[in-house]
Amino acid sequence: MSPVQFLASKFPGKTEQEYRGHLGNFQISGMTGCLIGTLSGGQKSRVAFAALSLMNPHILLLDEPTNHLDIEGLDALMAALKSWNGGVIVISHDERFITTVAKELWVCTDGTVSKFMGDVQAYKSLIVSSIKARP
Repeated sequence: MSPVQFLASKFPGKTEQEYRGHLGNFQISGMTGCLIGTLSGGQKSRVAFAALSLMNPHILLLDEPTNHLDIEGLDALMAALKSWNGGVIVISHDERFITTVAKELWVCTDGTVSKFMGDVQAYKSLIVSSIKARP
């Protein structure tokens, strides 16, 4: 089954060109006719993200979404999330990803969750300072 056929089977009612265009938004363009099984792991992830977005959820919960993504997949995911109109909760260690997509930082520490009043660089500085202050 190709990515276009997959989307059509899960989300009927669009034209083939609309499915191709949607996949193109996730940088799956030249391979829309290939079998999904022949795609790389990153390409398969992009097809999955394209399908997920067609579900029109109000909120996404993504746990380490950059794991196993190639650079193109990471770029496509970041672009898609930046244009996303719903809410997104992301758990990630990927600094580039967080810096690009996060509007707020929330930190889990000592059994609590609190909003961090600063950006990723400020949080990094805080962590480095706390490590240096240890005996």
